[in-house]
Amino acid sequence: SSPAGRSEDLTPPASWTLWHGREVIALMGAPGSGKSTSAAGYPYVVTTDALRILSGADGTLPAGAAGKVYREAFRQLVRHLRANRRVVFDTPLTNPAVRARVLGLAETYHARATLVVFDTPVEVCIAHQAGRTHPVPAEVVTRIHAEIAAQEPRLAGEGWHRVVHAPSDLAPVH
Repeated sequence: SSPAGRSEDLTPPASWTLWHGREVIALMGAPGSGKSTSAAGYPYVVTTDALRILSGADGTLPAGAAGKVYREAFRQLVRHLRANRRVVFDTPLTNPAVRARVLGLAETYHARATLVVFDTPVEVCIAHQAGRTHPVPAEVVTRIHAEIAAQEPRLAGEGWHRVVHAPSDLAPVH
């Protein structure tokens, strides 16, 4: 563990035997913050990247698209939890209702719930959009980044077993 309770090690301690290997590692961060790069180190990942593909050039979504994508993501999350897996949930997580749903599913399936917050500077997140097939507009990245920063003080009280802050240069964690 590093200063201010921050840790880069996401390996569960041996004392967490109640969870029998089930864990949701929810990644919270602006587009381009490194969530998907970090998630690539895990065998089971549920992502909402389809939202980026479905969004228009201005970052807006067709009516009902977000609900459809999240319903499918939650269905996949349940499938992995039923299979007793450690699964990564890769999405910006700015919506408190989405976080509550993830926590509810973790509780239902007796899974440990870890939240990893990516503190990547907004300028880096915006720069990472340059090479993407479906880049997120800078205004949208900036808005999401600000939403996460505003919500950060309340995250520890939401019921996560652990809240971890990931540095922007975080390699895949195991």
